[in-house]
Amino acid sequence: MEISKYHVFMEVVRHRSFSGAAQALGYTQSGVSHTLKRMEQELGLSLFYRDRNGAYLTATGEEILPYVSQIVQ
Repeated sequence: MEISKYHVFMEVVRHRSFSGAAQALGYTQSGVSHTLKRMEQELGLSLFYRDRNGAYLTATGEEILPYVSQIVQ
């Protein structure tokens, strides 16, 4: 099981920013964006909405957050 995408998800939640998560993980911002886009496509769900103030979980993202958190732990 590849859990690195779940680490990326959790870092974006923590930082509320793709660029902040990228910096914390040592990734590029585009790498974080690509990872999450692929995760959203795999799940068939939209997990984040983005605006100029940051990235925020959608209702669906909020629902899966506890499960992803358990996987990461």
